[in-house]
Amino acid sequence: MSVYMVIEIAVKDGDRYAQYVDRVRTVVEEHGGRYLARGGRVTPLSDNWKPERIVIVSFDSLERLRQCFSSPEYRELAPLREASTESRAIVVEGFSFTDDDARAAWDGGADAFEDFVESGKDYFRHEFHGPALLAACEPVGGLDILDLGCGQGYFCRALAREGARVTGIDLSEELIGHALAHKAADTLGIEYRLMNASEVAQHWQSAQFDLVTGCMSIHDMANVEAVLRGASDVLRPGGRMVFSIPHPCTDTPYREWERDEAGQAVALKVGRYFESGPMTSHWTMQRLAYHWHTPCWHYTLAEWSELIAGSGFLIQRLFEPYPTKEQGARYPALENARLVPTVLIFVLAKLF
Repeated sequence: MSVYMVIEIAVKDGDRYAQYVDRVRTVVEEHGGRYLARGGRVTPLSDNWKPERIVIVSFDSLERLRQCFSSPEYRELAPLREASTESRAIVVEGFSFTDDDARAAWDGGADAFEDFVESGKDYFRHEFHGPALLAACEPVGGLDILDLGCGQGYFCRALAREGARVTGIDLSEELIGHALAHKAADTLGIEYRLMNASEVAQHWQSAQFDLVTGCMSIHDMANVEAVLRGASDVLRPGGRMVFSIPHPCTDTPYREWERDEAGQAVALKVGRYFESGPMTSHWTMQRLAYHWHTPCWHYTLAEWSELIAGSGFLIQRLFEPYPTKEQGARYPALENARLVPTVLIFVLAKLF
């Protein structure tokens, strides 16, 4: 997610500060920083804050910002700033996120995600979400399938076991590494590529696949519109796209479970549904090996419909899978998914 560093500066030694200014821009820009404001006229709007100088710098991610200001090049300049100014700074997250943000987040969580899926701890995926997504794709035997955001290859393997010829792509090198480790141990013949899903049309000619899929991945991508358009381009005439997302009506910026006296969930309170934009998925369940956070998009149903139609697709079917009573009895945490929809599956047909 893009971040903005806002610095308030009071200059104590003009000569030394000039030396700092002359040299720091190169360091910041070499690390991907962009100056949005630097010494321009400041117009105070309140009596209790009258800064002398404001600098605003943007970075594609908090990681890039930290790399810049912890680099040897910047540490060499820091004494000049400290000797010549009094300053204070804050970092603010922007209203978007980038592919670099998503890549860094998933690289960081890859090992825990691999353990989560393969150990059986991700019973949401194994018990009802994964089987429902596969059923929505059927029949897949003999089809050429492209799986977008394949991660460590869970859904690629499910498709390949049904007789499909599968290619999986992901922008996380760590997740692709886990997928390749599985490939070395099976005979499913899946091809994995390290690739951004918004760039598939640059790597394949038009009409190369019968089906494009996404297993809880499309909403995690920085440019959903480009991903959908690329998917349409590489599909053959009559091709389909099938993907799952967290249900937009229940995965809202505000959500809180209403519980009875025994602590059992009885209803879900949701709010701010129409506040579409970037959100953060917090992977903090106790059954995870460690915790991490990933950026994602919250769109309303109408916005998903608009993105889909604008990419050359028609919505054929929608599915809202939920666990059975037996599954809820085996895994009590699944009971919540019997009260409200947690997953939405789109089945799309290519129009042109």
